[in-house]
Amino acid sequence: MGTITITSGPDTGKEHPLAESQVIGRAGRCAITLNDTRASREHARIYKSRGTYFVTDLNSKNGVQVNDQPISKAQLSPGDRVLVGETWMRIDFEPELPDASNAPRQAPAASTGRTPEIQLRAASGVSADPIRTRSHARGKGSRSGRSVTRTSLAWLRTDLAQVSGLYRAMLTSGLVLLAGGLGYLAYLAVVG
Repeated sequence: MGTITITSGPDTGKEHPLAESQVIGRAGRCAITLNDTRASREHARIYKSRGTYFVTDLNSKNGVQVNDQPISKAQLSPGDRVLVGETWMRIDFEPELPDASNAPRQAPAASTGRTPEIQLRAASGVSADPIRTRSHARGKGSRSGRSVTRTSLAWLRTDLAQVSGLYRAMLTSGLVLLAGGLGYLAYLAVVG
């Protein structure tokens, strides 16, 4: 579980437990009732799916923002700031880690003197986003298996994203060169 802490607005300082699903708004039937006139009766819903949390705008008049970005639905990360009406709230939770017993097994790489190919398979509900725990935020990062695993996935995802961009640039360049070569061959066929 986690907490929803109201950081600004009429209900500043209030904390609410983060549940599997909860509606936020002005109506008394909401799990989190706000004293905010800019909030709709049923403004947004925060819910858990596949081990992580999401926020959805329930067709509110003033919309929902996550970290200053307007959204209709968004996946939440620990420490995200959500705006409902004129009320800012911080969402804190510990993400679930995949069960290691269900992870795909791979045979050890043969000793060829080359770096083994790395395959990243994300289990359902697992995000490779960088995760900062409270101990990391204070500069006291732990070397436990959980922290190391999460940090490793973050740099690997960034590295793979850069390779993907490079691959697209190389593919585009190759297609341009191929088109130029075909054009030149057509020119030679016509001229001579």
